[in-house]
Amino acid sequence: MKNEAPRGRAARYLRNSPKPFNLLLCRSSDSAKENKFLLLAIFVFLLLLGAGCGRAPLLPSDGGVFKSTDHALTWQQKIDLLSAGQSKNIGGVSVLNLVFDPQDSRTIYLNARGGGLFVSYNGANSWQEIDTLPKGNLNVIAPDPKEKNIIYLGIGGKIFKTTTCCRDWQNIYLEALASTEITALAIDPVDHNKILAGLSDGRLIKSIDAGVNWATFYNFKAKIRQILINPNNTNTIYVNTLGQGVWRSADAGNNWQSLDGALKNYQGGREASLILFDLTKNDSLIMATNYGLLRSDDAGQDWSAYKLLSPAGRVKITAFGFNPQNPNEIYYTSESALYRSFDGGNRWQTKPLPSKKIPVVLLVDPMTPAVIYLGLANSGK
Repeated sequence: MKNEAPRGRAARYLRNSPKPFNLLLCRSSDSAKENKFLLLAIFVFLLLLGAGCGRAPLLPSDGGVFKSTDHALTWQQKIDLLSAGQSKNIGGVSVLNLVFDPQDSRTIYLNARGGGLFVSYNGANSWQEIDTLPKGNLNVIAPDPKEKNIIYLGIGGKIFKTTTCCRDWQNIYLEALASTEITALAIDPVDHNKILAGLSDGRLIKSIDAGVNWATFYNFKAKIRQILINPNNTNTIYVNTLGQGVWRSADAGNNWQSLDGALKNYQGGREASLILFDLTKNDSLIMATNYGLLRSDDAGQDWSAYKLLSPAGRVKITAFGFNPQNPNEIYYTSESALYRSFDGGNRWQTKPLPSKKIPVVLLVDPMTPAVIYLGLANSGK
């Protein structure tokens, strides 16, 4: 069989080369290392030459965002980034959080670790980068529950607001202490002019006029990780802190009660990484803790533990979520696997993760619960 002649740019290069290609490949060398280096250099050269004047393909990593449309059975990576010119993707982005727009679950906001804000308007099929983002460490995103064009951001020690769908931003709060950052934001789902912000030094501040004026509301003396306002009764507020447990107010924040006493039977239960409302009941919570997954159906007065496959306190839950229409359908991840239950945690199925990255956020679409989004980080920190 005759060897086929090289074609295209590679052929023109070989014809014009002062040294025959076969002699170059078969060149003797006194050093094996030199020969290996030469072969590697030729391979890289031909790879670049084959790309011609066009762009080399941008290869995605296995990070960014994955989407399932069959209850976390199979996954597709959703990382296409709309941009002019060169093809780009968010496969290398380390996700800090994913947030649904309260009015449209196909609109998803992604804030990246180390900075960066991205938005998808089509259920993660494509993403756009917000290039108007103010400088600083983006900690939290809070879309307005009633006005789709209004979004609040906590960046460093500042709160920014847009009323133009991220085209421009207004600084509505500036923290005086340089070492203190905005770490949590919550907007009243009924009166969207009422905003609560949590600070890293434990202060809870409040605005009742959409961010024009602010006042200190309470001081938990520990970093505020999360603020939850119950849509079923907006006078009920929960604050999740780092080191001081979970607190509840039944009178719109005038008085606070620690839930430590109710959690004393669960070692590590007072340290919650994420709390979610079960809105099928009046005042019900599910939270991921150092103990495991805990549930309360009476405003945090009593708790019960889900029976996970691992012993209590032995597995680190990196992300969790559940079907808002049917809380018996629940999901959680460790660093190496995904677990799902369809009977309230009595039985669990284990599934492999679609990536070697660390899952850090899991969203179940409230309108189409078979659709699940998984955000991945480059490390667990």
